[in-house]
Amino acid sequence: MQFGDNKIKTGKTGFEPLKTNTGPKPETNIIPRLGEEQSQVPGAAFVPGTPIKLNLKFDPRQINPEKPVVNYRQHTAPDEKTAIIDGFKLKDDLDEDKKTDFPHGEMVTIIASNGEVQTIPLERNFIETADRLREVRQRAEQGEDISQVNISLGIKMNIEDLNRVLGYDKKPDVEQLTPANIKSKHAEIYELMKQKYEFANSPERQAEIKQLEEQKREIVTQLYSDKTEEENQQLKSRYNELRQVIDDHYHMLGFERPIQIYDEIEKLASPELNIPVVIAAGNKDEHEMANNTDIVNLYSINPNAVVVGAFDEGGNIAEFSAESSLVDVYTKGVYTPADIGEANAKKLTSIQQKMSENPGLSSSEVINTSGSKIRGSSFAAPYASKNYVREMQLAGMNVVQINQSLEKARDMAQTESISIDKAVEKVINAYKKQ
Repeated sequence: MQFGDNKIKTGKTGFEPLKTNTGPKPETNIIPRLGEEQSQVPGAAFVPGTPIKLNLKFDPRQINPEKPVVNYRQHTAPDEKTAIIDGFKLKDDLDEDKKTDFPHGEMVTIIASNGEVQTIPLERNFIETADRLREVRQRAEQGEDISQVNISLGIKMNIEDLNRVLGYDKKPDVEQLTPANIKSKHAEIYELMKQKYEFANSPERQAEIKQLEEQKREIVTQLYSDKTEEENQQLKSRYNELRQVIDDHYHMLGFERPIQIYDEIEKLASPELNIPVVIAAGNKDEHEMANNTDIVNLYSINPNAVVVGAFDEGGNIAEFSAESSLVDVYTKGVYTPADIGEANAKKLTSIQQKMSENPGLSSSEVINTSGSKIRGSSFAAPYASKNYVREMQLAGMNVVQINQSLEKARDMAQTESISIDKAVEKVINAYKKQ
């Protein structure tokens, strides 16, 4: 599958496919519609809808049994701020009616704060997500009280293509990336992304790609011009080979931002700052859902990131949500207009339309019966940020302990058949008693 070829036209989240032969592009926001069924993912070691068990030996007070616990900066002051890196200028279609409502970042902020947490909205400014994350770090280093960061956007790539671009498919003796092992291979992926980016960004490679692009254009002019069927097939085969090489080149160039974000997450997770970065796991489009495609948000490779996937209305992993060992926790990813308050709901075009069509109903009646949905892992991340990560910080947990605690709560919710909210509460209470 070529990235960007199969975008659906309704709704928005915060994710863009890694672009081919166009260079870095602004993050786009596309919300897939929920499907009805989930089936076995080919080659995966788990069934969608079932959280992966990592079998971690959980000890929230001990980072490494062989090393003394490091003194981490604490974020227990209730008035510390959450930095939201997102789009706040352009309006997005949030309720899937093909009409713009209000900015994606504003919706994320509504969920992350709900009037109870101070936020620092930072305009993502297209490809400058890493710069904004660097800005947060510098502000924290200068003494600003920032407790955490929420990034509900990213660059998605399917794992099959990631295997090819990083060269795993050419190493038969090396275990290829799968949804189950991708987190354990994070350091290896990071190093390979750096190598591939440096290779693609070299002047020599840039010159070679220009030559290949010229060859590709030349083939187009030759097709079907007094050629036999066999000759045309040979030209098509060569064209496809060139297209794959060129596309992979631009994939490699696209690794620049994920590399920078990986580095910034590492610095923010240091004991001196101890600031977790909460990242949405990513969303599948309709084509990816139909084909059970395994995707990953390249911003979420660093294991210090708190990666959040989405539940559907039934409390199961949503069909649109990315699902892999990178995901620390799954939580509420589908919202109704009533969930975001009457004032915000009235800004949704679907609500405005229904209110004009039903003048005899009150606004609250329209909002409560509209049937409109706002969904995506983009909105699961701020829910986890506010209700899980912040509460764990107030209890005294550091970045490493927060990740471990969320994984423990995720598995506890499954084994004890309780809600993820209840599982998180139990884990926090157990921590406080120690």
